[in-house]
Amino acid sequence: MTATAHWQNDEKTILQHTYWGDCRPEDFHNITNETATLFAEAGHNAHLIINLTLTTRAPIGMLSNAVYNHARYASANEVIVIVGANRFLREITDAVDLITPGSRRNVYTANTLAEAQHIIRSAQVLQH
Repeated sequence: MTATAHWQNDEKTILQHTYWGDCRPEDFHNITNETATLFAEAGHNAHLIINLTLTTRAPIGMLSNAVYNHARYASANEVIVIVGANRFLREITDAVDLITPGSRRNVYTANTLAEAQHIIRSAQVLQH
């Protein structure tokens, strides 16, 4: 498997997906199922960091669909940050917002995990 999911904190408010190597569609489906299980065990949704910095090829179409669905069903308080998204994925997420305005309201891109953490902290400050 070329993907893992883990909580970044004990409060289970930030879930991180990490993809590496040549990610296959079955890896994406496995991580999606694992995420649903982790959210169910936690009893709540959470912020999501999708770390693509170690991938040689990510399942772009499926990732953009997942971002769209998570943004659509997540509450206004949850943020999705895609770390290391290439230009194509950034353009796809922009296109999704053009087709379905507002669906990307909580979706951001970052170059590093530290930048992703900063985006989430900034979003949490704005919500309080």
